[in-house]
Amino acid sequence: ALHDLVGFFVNTLALRTDLSGDPTLGELVGRVRDADLAAFAHDDLPFDLLVEDLNPERSLGRHPFFQVVVSAQTAGEAQDTARGLGGIPGALDGADLATAKFDLGFHCAETLGPDGGPGGVRLGLQYATDLYDEETALLLLDLFRRALTALAERPADTPLDTVRLVTDEERRDLDRRHEALAAAERSRAGAAAGKGARDGARAVTDPREEILRGLFAEILGRDEVLPGENFFKLGGHSLLAGKLTNR
Repeated sequence: ALHDLVGFFVNTLALRTDLSGDPTLGELVGRVRDADLAAFAHDDLPFDLLVEDLNPERSLGRHPFFQVVVSAQTAGEAQDTARGLGGIPGALDGADLATAKFDLGFHCAETLGPDGGPGGVRLGLQYATDLYDEETALLLLDLFRRALTALAERPADTPLDTVRLVTDEERRDLDRRHEALAAAERSRAGAAAGKGARDGARAVTDPREEILRGLFAEILGRDEVLPGENFFKLGGHSLLAGKLTNR
């Protein structure tokens, strides 16, 4: 039915991986395979209908089901894309969308060598800059590479808990950064609480929150939206959220 149509026909699948019980690498691959095949058996179910049926609690700050997405492109798919359309030569060219739809988006693409044989896997990462800086994003991408390498090189009976991806130095650096962020958050919360106590209400510490509250009130037809109130619990829905996004 779609043979004569031109479009981007992709359906999102939400997948869950069970890491309980400290499985071996082989058992982990088996669990992922079983879960993925079970999901693929229902991949014709539109993701929008799944969201509508489950109706999870919404938040404008994150996706209701997952915050990390993984995409994989086989060498054949990449080669077909580069071949062109209707005999017209074509080539792959990256595009910077400048907007991250999810917190993290890992991309894997198989490559071919000069002889047409396997040439490895090219990895990429798209990340939300309001959550991660470049240094952290590069570390996450490298950890992803290390995890894939461990799965490929280590024996299948290797317990998952024995696979160490982070070095001691990286662990210490992450701990220091975590402590610094926690201290900054405590300081910000203390300052907000002090001002709120003086003003008789919780203070708005971020100008963006003030703007969003005004937009919420305008779109929902309310006189005021208080700090911390949920857009969807106040009567918002997907159409109003789309209107909000367009603003």
